Amino acid sequence: MSREGKILELINEYLTYSKVDSGYNSFHSSLSSNLYNMVDFQTIFWDMREKGNRDYESSSAFLVTVGITLGKVFNKYNPEVTPEMALEKEIEVNGVNKRGIKTGKRTVMKFGRWLNQAFPFLTDIEKEKLGDWYSDNYGPLNATFHRATTGFENIVTKRMGKRAGFSTTSWRKSLADSCMRYEASVLNLTGHPYSAYESGDWELCYLLDQNGYLLGRCLVNLPTGTHSAIYGVSSPSIQMLKEEMRKLGYTQVSEDAEEWDGSRLKYIEDVWYDTDSDNEDDVMVFLVPYIDLFNGYAYHDRKYIYLSVSSDRPKGTYYVDPFESNGFNEL
Repeated sequence: MSREGKILELINEYLTYSKVDSGYNSFHSSLSSNLYNMVDFQTIFWDMREKGNRDYESSSAFLVTVGITLGKVFNKYNPEVTPEMALEKEIEVNGVNKRGIKTGKRTVMKFGRWLNQAFPFLTDIEKEKLGDWYSDNYGPLNATFHRATTGFENIVTKRMGKRAGFSTTSWRKSLADSCMRYEASVLNLTGHPYSAYESGDWELCYLLDQNGYLLGRCLVNLPTGTHSAIYGVSSPSIQMLKEEMRKLGYTQVSEDAEEWDGSRLKYIEDVWYDTDSDNEDDVMVFLVPYIDLFNGYAYHDRKYIYLSVSSDRPKGTYYVDPFESNGFNEL
């Protein structure tokens, strides 16, 4: 059967299939997006037209139908993967009998075998690419885990390792999107804001690949044993750091990071170079990075900057006000 025929057969098979209650998780979303963008359904539609097929009035109507069908396939099988399955390049799906009816049981099979079963129109090259995507995003990570309480600037500005797209949240973030990965000169500063965390109250946990490239990092507040959002280059790097946090007994900080009340940052004065201004009006700032999650106040005593959930300034300290993402201004 031709490729076009296999696609039409799949569409017809799912015409009467009603979506049920399985969730559309990040694995579904990422795999579906990769599959949809990999296969040139637009060209397939015009190839069908040239061969006389007039089942669809336009390419947009065909693409919508394809998208709905793919969603039904994912809903039917509800594929999931765990770190243990990823080691064997396996996937867990709803069991389906020879007539295509769900058996009510979950079954584990090789990822490639499931692709053949669920998407018979895929070419060998496309299946190979999806296999590579699976390995990059869910396969075992060749990395070493490290911890540090000093030298943060050299760590966060390291060259990043191989990246693979993954679903991000406020707790799972892309290392490539972090402004702190840039060197101080790029931020128009003489020192790096991340150095402020070297007060003794913070630990930086991170992953390096075999070349010494950065694969992920996570900031830990030592007095409370809580960690902030995890930054990574892929889903496996996020997962590995999350597991290392668990082993060390560190827990995820609350959504407003109230636990960090009273934590210290180093008091470091610096000059922010106003490169966008004609009058070269440089500004004195305190070197402090954007602090994920914390939504409170800050004070300093010219030795440390203190995070606080209270707006009442302690005696002998000065208010600190956020100054964009570069640091703080004294009020």
